[in-house]
Amino acid sequence: MDELNVNKVVIGNTVRLDLTEDTVTPETLLEGFTAHDSTGSVITGEAKQKESVMTAGVTFASIPAVNDAKAGGTSV
Repeated sequence: MDELNVNKVVIGNTVRLDLTEDTVTPETLLEGFTAHDSTGSVITGEAKQKESVMTAGVTFASIPAVNDAKAGGTSV
């Protein structure tokens, strides 16, 4: 069975979901994370994280960033 992807949902005259202009790609999404691209297809991230990232008060650190910090670097 072919996979059916949805990238836009309109109920009445209201757009409830619209992925058509999303720019996320496997190359720009962090490795291991999943998302949907502009076609609605599920993608898995391939980008290697080089630094820690803080969002919504939570810090995400990659293993290379943690190892750098342990070695006296400033990544974390």
